[in-house]
Amino acid sequence: MLKKYTSPLRSNKFAPMWDKTPHIIRNLIIVILIVIFGAYFLGYYSFEKISRAGSGQSPTWINADFHMHTGSVETSDTLLSKMKNLNINVGHALIWGLYQAYDGGKFMGQNNDPVSDATNILRWDVEISLLPGHYNGHMVMLNIADPNAISASTVGYPGRDYLLPNLNYVQATGGIVGYDHGDAWAIGDFGKPNKSTLNPKELPLDIALGKVNFLTTQNVSSPKFYWLWYQMLNAGFHLTPTAGSDSPNHSQLGSVTTMVALDVNVPFTFQNYIEAVRQGKTVIRRTTTNPDYLDVRVNNAGLGADINISEATTVTAEIDARSAINSKMDVIVNGNIFQSVNITNSLTTYTISIPVTKSSWIAVRTPDAHTAATFVLVNGKAIRNDPASALQWRDYLERYYNWGITDTREDGKKIFGNSASIIRTKVDEAKAIWAAIAQEGNSVGTPGNFQFSSATYSVSESAGTAVINVNRVGGSAGIITVGYGDWYGTSIPPTRGTDYQSVQGVLTFPNGVISQTISVPILDDQIKEQNEFFQMVLFNPSPGSSITGTNPALVTIIDNDGTTILPTAPGNFQFSSATYSVSESAGTAVINVNRVGGSTGTITVDYGDWYGTSISPTRGIDYQSVHGKLTFADSVTSKTISIPIIEDQIKEQNEFFQLWLSVPSPGSSITGTNPAIITIVDND
Repeated sequence: MLKKYTSPLRSNKFAPMWDKTPHIIRNLIIVILIVIFGAYFLGYYSFEKISRAGSGQSPTWINADFHMHTGSVETSDTLLSKMKNLNINVGHALIWGLYQAYDGGKFMGQNNDPVSDATNILRWDVEISLLPGHYNGHMVMLNIADPNAISASTVGYPGRDYLLPNLNYVQATGGIVGYDHGDAWAIGDFGKPNKSTLNPKELPLDIALGKVNFLTTQNVSSPKFYWLWYQMLNAGFHLTPTAGSDSPNHSQLGSVTTMVALDVNVPFTFQNYIEAVRQGKTVIRRTTTNPDYLDVRVNNAGLGADINISEATTVTAEIDARSAINSKMDVIVNGNIFQSVNITNSLTTYTISIPVTKSSWIAVRTPDAHTAATFVLVNGKAIRNDPASALQWRDYLERYYNWGITDTREDGKKIFGNSASIIRTKVDEAKAIWAAIAQEGNSVGTPGNFQFSSATYSVSESAGTAVINVNRVGGSAGIITVGYGDWYGTSIPPTRGTDYQSVQGVLTFPNGVISQTISVPILDDQIKEQNEFFQMVLFNPSPGSSITGTNPALVTIIDNDGTTILPTAPGNFQFSSATYSVSESAGTAVINVNRVGGSTGTITVDYGDWYGTSISPTRGIDYQSVHGKLTFADSVTSKTISIPIIEDQIKEQNEFFQLWLSVPSPGSSITGTNPAIITIVDND
C-alpha cells in the first residue's frame, strides 16, 4: 500500500497556518521555492547581458578564466563552486607537468566536466609547461579531442623539441591553440630568444604558418603584451587577445578574465563559445567590483569582423563604454592612439569617425580593459603596417633556430636535437612569409605627416586674406586628412568677426598631393591699435599619419592705422624643447618651461604627465606621476618641473611618456610643442 506523502508545510505545527493560506499565495510560495532551488542547481549566476546604449541588440557575454590550475588538491566540485562565486561561466583548468600525475585522470577530451551546468562549464585542457617542448613557450591547447594529446609521442614529434605538431593536431581536431604569458616578451626585443620558458619563443614561427588562434596575458594593461600583440596585428595576423589568472601560481582565480561575445540568439554551448574565441569576439579586463565595460561596432560590424571597403573612406565606430573609476578610453588604430575620450560610470555610446586610407585594425582600451581588434580591409588587401618589424621577425627566426640547435638544459640535450632538419624546413617557410609581409608593406607606401610650412605667419590688416600653408612630409601615398581651426588664446588676441573671420574645417590631401592652404579672411578697420595675434591649430590626422613641427602656428595681424602701440605683455608658456631624454638611473628628469613674449605680472600654468604613447612606462614602477602648477612672478622667465625616475633591473626598450601644459592665466597662452615627449633610456 502506498503511503501518502505529507509535505513539511502540512506538519502538525504548520498545518493550520497552511490550510488558512489562500491557494494563490500557496502557489506563489511553491513557485518561489522552485526558482530558488532551480537557480542553485543551474548555477548561481547567469550571463552578463548589458542593454546597449546605442543601436542594435547587445551580445551575450560569457565570462571566462583562460588559465586556471588546481593547486594539486582541488576537486571539480570545489573548483566549480569558486567559479560560480566569481561569476565565471567558463573555466579552463590546465593540466601541466607539475600536476600531470594528479590531474591527468580528469582529462575528458572534448567533454565538459560532469559537474558543469547550464551556465557554468568546467573544462580540463592542457598547458605545455614542464612537458616536452615547453622551452619554446607555454602553449595552451583547448578543446582537445584525444586525452593522449598531452603525450609527445602521440602528436608526431620525437622528444623535447618544438610545439608546431601539437598546434597541427589540435586545430585539425576542432580545438584552438595559443601562447600564454604574452607579457613575458621584452618590448622591441628581436634578438636572441630569452632563456625563460615563459617567453613564447616559437610564436613568430607558428603564427606565420597560420597555427595560432590566441595570445593570453595575466596583466591586461601590460605594455609588453600590447607590443607583442600589436606587432602581430600590424603584420595582418588575426590574433585573439585572452586573459587568465594563472591561479593559484600567479594571482587569484578570476582576477583577470576574458569576456566572449555570443551573437544575439546564439545559445551558450562550449562549441559556440570556442568558435566566438576563434573569430576574435573578446574583451580582456581586470576584475573589480564594478569592472570596465567595452564593446565596439565599426560600420555596424562587431569585434573580430573583417570589413571590406573598395577605397579609402571614413568608417564609424560606435563604442559602448563604462568605467567605475572615470578613466580615459583610447581608440587604437594600427597600434597608435587615434583619439582619447574621458568616460564615466554611466554606460554611454560614443560615435567616432575614423578616416581609413589603407587596410587597418581598430580596437579600444582603458587602463583595465582592452577589446579585440576589428579589421578594415581596403580593396581586399591584407594589413601590412610595419614592414621594418616584419624583416626583424624574419631575422629573429634564424637566431631562434641557431638557439635551438646549440642551447642545452639541465639534461644536457640540445633543444632541437631530435628534429633539427624538420625545424629547419619550417623556419625557412616562416622566414619567407615574413619577408613577403615586409615586401607587401613597403609596396603600400607611406601616407606622410602634416606640418605647417612655418611656425609664424604675418599679414597686414589691409591684405584681405592670410594664407597658411600646410605641407605633407615623409610620404604621399593614399588619401589623408587633417582638421584645422583658429584659436585666439594669445596675450593680445584680435576679435573674431571684427579683426578676422574664424575658420574651421578639414584639409584633404589626395594621393600624391603634398601641400594645401588655409585661407583666413582678415578685416580692415580704422582703429589705431597694436599688432594682434591668433593661433591656427591642426588636429585629428588620419590613422598612420601624425602632426609634426610647431603646432599651433602663430598668426600676426599687423596694424596699418599709424604708429603701432607697443604692448606690455605678460608672456606665453612653452617647453624649452619638444623632447627630453633621461637615463633610467638618473633619478630625476628636469623639464624646463620658459616664459616668452613678455614678463609683466604674475602668471601661472598647470602641468601633468600622461602615458598615452605606443610604448609607455608604468606609473609608480618606471616613474612617479606628477601634477601641479607653475607660478611665474613678475619678470621671471623660466621654471622647472622635476619628475622622479625609478630604476629597475629589467632589460627593456626605451619608454616614452608625455608632459602637458594646460590652463594658462588669462592673457597668456601655450605656444610651441605641447605635450613634450620624455624618453626614459634603459640602462639594463
